[in-house]
Amino acid sequence: MVDQPEPKWELLPADPWGFFGVKRDAETRELKRSYNRLIRRFKPERHPQEFQRIRAAYEHIHNLIRYRDSNDGPGIQFDWSSALAGLSKQLDSKLQTEPETLSEPGVVERLESESIATLLAELSAKSAKSPRDYFQLAILDGVDPHSDENLEDWLLEGIRNYPREPGLSALFREYLEHHVKTDRLPEAIFKSLKALPGNRFFQLTEPAWDRLIRECNFDDFREVLDRCEQKLTTTSGRSIVIFYLHILKPAIWKADDEWFARLIAEIEDQYFNLPVWAQQELEMLSEIAEYRRSEHVQNESGLLQKMNEAMRQWCLDLEGKSDRLIVDCQHHLAANGTQLLNEFPADKPMGELLKAWNHVIEDVASRQGSVNFEREKVANHAFNFMARTTRRTSRGLEHAIGNWLALVGVGVALFALIVAIMFLVRMALRFMNGLWLSAILDILWSVLTIIGGIIAAYIVIRISRPARRLPYAEIRGELLKLIRVIPMMPHELSSVLSALENKKFGDGDDLMDADEITAHLQADPAMHIYSAAQRILQCEADPMRLVEKVSG
Repeated sequence: MVDQPEPKWELLPADPWGFFGVKRDAETRELKRSYNRLIRRFKPERHPQEFQRIRAAYEHIHNLIRYRDSNDGPGIQFDWSSALAGLSKQLDSKLQTEPETLSEPGVVERLESESIATLLAELSAKSAKSPRDYFQLAILDGVDPHSDENLEDWLLEGIRNYPREPGLSALFREYLEHHVKTDRLPEAIFKSLKALPGNRFFQLTEPAWDRLIRECNFDDFREVLDRCEQKLTTTSGRSIVIFYLHILKPAIWKADDEWFARLIAEIEDQYFNLPVWAQQELEMLSEIAEYRRSEHVQNESGLLQKMNEAMRQWCLDLEGKSDRLIVDCQHHLAANGTQLLNEFPADKPMGELLKAWNHVIEDVASRQGSVNFEREKVANHAFNFMARTTRRTSRGLEHAIGNWLALVGVGVALFALIVAIMFLVRMALRFMNGLWLSAILDILWSVLTIIGGIIAAYIVIRISRPARRLPYAEIRGELLKLIRVIPMMPHELSSVLSALENKKFGDGDDLMDADEITAHLQADPAMHIYSAAQRILQCEADPMRLVEKVSG
């Protein structure tokens, strides 16, 4: 494995754009690609501190890109939890403001000899407050046990006075996400509605809405949103549509059908004004919503129930928070291949489920890693599978009967051809003897004989074809074994198998039925689900080493 260069940690938190290597006009796909590459390397369970730094920088930029916020000055993101734990470093380095402001004595140093109330009173009395002052007021207000909880007011006032200071905005979002009690979320949202400009309201209060729709009754969420929509007088069309798109994911499982349909309609009205990533996300969530309202969810049981529970949690959790649950579900599916075959018959239409499930696992897999295969070794395993299948087919009684019927069909065609030739010979003789009418009848008889013989031969050969092939249901188990060794998706594996059609093996026999197998394979829901489960489990390992281990 090639050693990867160490991330440029020195760029955080001042320059998250440079840290991810993306331009300020980048789209979300570029940012996600860089982010996923980093968190595949710095997973939260192994590198919690590095992961938190990467995640914080990602959320800051992702928020700016989605809302296309131009209020992104030279400042950087706050870490509210760290701010409470260690005031000195946070207060002196979080904001990049004027040098003369940073030269003031640190608050922590003054706390050694002065009370929090004294410092709060002094900062509050300032007629012209700097971003650093607002940050200090918010922090001190948050840790003062005698405070009247004016923290939100200080942050909102600071954002209003310094809209290009992203540190205050990020601290406000962090505060809403982690430090506001659930029952106070509506109050915090309404207070923000009065203080923030319409085009930034949803962007900055998004963490509060995330918690409200996930932690509260949906009717309460709907009531708060309705009141905010009624009071908003000026708002950016893009801003509110991006917000609607953001809450669409948890709304799939929490909202009633009428409200959800209205939300979809409002987003679709702006479809062609949306960036490409938003259009793709809308299409993805629409397909998941379509499945959510299908009979597969209404009549769930067994493995399908486990998949639906994982999919529901994926929708309700924020990005990346339910990855472990999805991976655990994939472990369960991979360990129960036989049950998968029984619960998902090859001829059962499950298109809606597969579309929805693929969206979920592709999102999770993008943060887990990818699998690369050596084509030569993959082809060898596929060749061995087809050879076993062909041998198994040729040994059966049904295959022998099918071959006999095929020979009968060929014999019927040859017999018809011989009879037709006999008619043509007699026709020539009758022409020579002047029996014109009889000669013409012989021509008709020869034509009818050939046509009849071809039709009869075709029917017999068609009847023989199923008997000469091994039923797909009997090789599904063998396909599971192949996918366990080669965790390719069905369309990828089908291309490998199709290339083997009519190739020689053993004593010169032809590999048979590759095209027939691939046609069933691509339509088999169990194979799609099982291959995806195997793929995500092996994405962090050396696939060819696993191939050799399993096959050996």
